[in-house]
Amino acid sequence: MATTFRQLLYILTVVLLSAAATGCTPENDIEGIFVGRTWKLSYFCTVDGDDWKHDVKPLMTQEEMKSVNTAGKYQITFHDGTFSGIAYDTTFSGRWEAEGDSYDFKLTITESSGQEQDETGRKFLDCLKKARYYLGDYNSVKIFYDEKKNFLLFRPLD
Repeated sequence: MATTFRQLLYILTVVLLSAAATGCTPENDIEGIFVGRTWKLSYFCTVDGDDWKHDVKPLMTQEEMKSVNTAGKYQITFHDGTFSGIAYDTTFSGRWEAEGDSYDFKLTITESSGQEQDETGRKFLDCLKKARYYLGDYNSVKIFYDEKKNFLLFRPLD
């Protein structure tokens, strides 16, 4: 009986370790980061140093800060392969895709309504259209639009 218990314990241990070894980290859990989540723009930023993952410097004027801090604006909600969002006075939607291992990211805006009157709103939309990479977890997401140099920093709303 002791041998059977040890064999069962060994098998259970191997299964649990295998599951842990193949599990996602928060940085490449595409579904957990994006699907069903709404993100609010916090800053336009740049990488200020050699480390695209950690060296961060905000790039915003006072006018941009005022515009971005408007409630209900500069948001994007991700669904399974699609998204919807709002700049300042333009709503938009489309398709998105991401690759967890390479951090590749792409947004394709297929519909938009409204003529964006806000300069910051136009900049926000332009940056989303140029998105190439993402970096993030469940607490913040950076969407890079300039070869891992300039990015939009988002915080979760949900």
